[in-house]
Amino acid sequence: MDAARSKGLKVMEGEVLKSNASMLKLVQRLNFSIETSPDDDSVKKVRKVL
Repeated sequence: MDAARSKGLKVMEGEVLKSNASMLKLVQRLNFSIETSPDDDSVKKVRKVL
């Protein structure tokens, strides 16, 4: 995240499958917000303001 911030990025966003428990655990530990996608309930939208 430091590298992204140093390149001027303000936000990191992504999509994670609901079944990918390991990745969801990681982004939760890194304090990303996690919401269910309005388009597909099997996808979680993750986001962190840098």
